[in-house]
Amino acid sequence: MRVLILTFIFFHGIFLGQNICEKDFLYENLIYKNNNIDLKENYNSSTGEYSFVYCGTEGVQRNINFNVKLTNEEKEKFKKSYLDLNINNKVLCTEVRADKLFAITSISYNFNKKQECAKNDKEKADVLFVKSLFLEIIREKKEYKEALYWKFIKR
Repeated sequence: MRVLILTFIFFHGIFLGQNICEKDFLYENLIYKNNNIDLKENYNSSTGEYSFVYCGTEGVQRNINFNVKLTNEEKEKFKKSYLDLNINNKVLCTEVRADKLFAITSISYNFNKKQECAKNDKEKADVLFVKSLFLEIIREKKEYKEALYWKFIKR
């Protein structure tokens, strides 16, 4: 009986560990202007690491790294929306030729799978919706508000 209980606890722990990993995702937002990275944002929900780098025309002007954790409930809500929209590994690619501006937004659960740009208007709208949902969740966090305080200053 003791072996049975230990086996159950062992395998239950493995399944719980897999569940947590399956909720984790990577978020990346890149803006290129005149063939240079203008803005780069990265978030890893597993570690809680958020990186914000703003370059502009003078080189790196802001390089901020901080930790902000999402709760399991927030991760589950986010993943449910991601799966409901069926946008697996789609990337929002926006190009404005006149200003030589190019932006890429990526949200991924399958880190090894190649990503491709959303092709039609529905895919683009769905990726934009998921990005907005992520930003809605993360912008409510105290750590985000403190690290990127200027985004909240009313003009």
